[in-house]
Amino acid sequence: MWVHFRKIGAPIYLCGLRRCAGKVNPPMVQAYCVKCRAKREMAEPKKVKLKNGKPAMKGKCPKCGTTLFRIGAA
Repeated sequence: MWVHFRKIGAPIYLCGLRRCAGKVNPPMVQAYCVKCRAKREMAEPKKVKLKNGKPAMKGKCPKCGTTLFRIGAA
């Protein structure tokens, strides 16, 4: 039996342990803003998939509007 362990600090919904199905609002995702130099919760987060198939989240910084990007676990 294969046991899937998630990386520490990785959000659960990106690891596949739980599904976000049924939720109206997308989950709040934190990412590092290079302009503010702080971790911020993404505004308008969108699920995206990288070329290599890994899941990721893309959004905007609520303070400065810079694009934030967070790569998830495969």
